[in-house]
Amino acid sequence: MIDSITINAVAGFLAALFAILSFFSARQIQKNTDRRNDFIAVHQYMKALEQRSFIDARAHVYKLAESGQPLTKEDKNASLIVNFYHHWGLLAQKGYLPMWVFEEAGHGMVRMYEMTETYIETLRKLHHDNTYGCYFEWLYKQIVRKNPSI
Repeated sequence: MIDSITINAVAGFLAALFAILSFFSARQIQKNTDRRNDFIAVHQYMKALEQRSFIDARAHVYKLAESGQPLTKEDKNASLIVNFYHHWGLLAQKGYLPMWVFEEAGHGMVRMYEMTETYIETLRKLHHDNTYGCYFEWLYKQIVRKNPSI
């Protein structure tokens, strides 16, 4: 016959085993959720790159850069570009958007930053706001630091 001490020991062992299995199960669920959230964020970023207003704004900035004309402080297209990458830079810096998105296809973003850098500096001085476009700048620096050949 099994005594109560043995029953308590087996019950304790089973409870501990169940707790360990529950922990690993919850951890796997969290990993899957994080991966899904990363996928959603990446999808939203890629989809935003295809919006007509962003495509037109990029074309405008490229056209001015190629012709040697500076961006003016009133340029709504430049503002759209800076705000777009500022938004995504903020999400990347806070961990909501994985950095590999930019590391794989950062050339366009790097070029956009370089073409809007003077515009950003002008608006920072004009509005006495050194934070304007700061996450765009952060993103730029991260990509260039990780891939200096860009």
